[in-house]
Amino acid sequence: MGHESKYTIEGIEAVEAQIRHLVEDAGYLQVWDRTDRSKEHQVGRFNFTATDAQPFLDTPAPEVPDGDADGDLRTWDDFESFEDEPGEPESPAVDCSGGVPPSQMAEAGIRWLRQLLEVNTVGEEWARFRTRIYAPKGAKTLHTATVVVHNHNAAADDNYGIKALSAEKRYAS
Repeated sequence: MGHESKYTIEGIEAVEAQIRHLVEDAGYLQVWDRTDRSKEHQVGRFNFTATDAQPFLDTPAPEVPDGDADGDLRTWDDFESFEDEPGEPESPAVDCSGGVPPSQMAEAGIRWLRQLLEVNTVGEEWARFRTRIYAPKGAKTLHTATVVVHNHNAAADDNYGIKALSAEKRYAS
């Protein structure tokens, strides 16, 4: 017998495609619960960093050595100066990926998103969420979308009293 998800997420494919497309330019992904538009609230943020991605990776992120090729630790003598030399291009942006390839980072973000959407729909028949992908430091919105999650097992959730707890959390002032 095949495994069927108890959730259907309308609009998720487009969001996943954008995460895969924008991952190298993205800083973070934020999600808001918009089920009751008058009480919209943030439910999560995923930074496109090795730290946030680690729990959602298929394989552990590779270790990034702190030293040079022979394994020695870096010392102050390894750095000639703190400033770029005149005529040199600006220093590149800091890479927070921790050695996680962009494709794996995107898949980790997608797994995180799906889990967050499902967890925030437990006890409810449906919920609406806004997703936004931002450039680093929120300098620019790269993508925004709304997704609707349908919980096909909401009645079973209610048998455990989850629905009452979920509604209390969602509509608390």
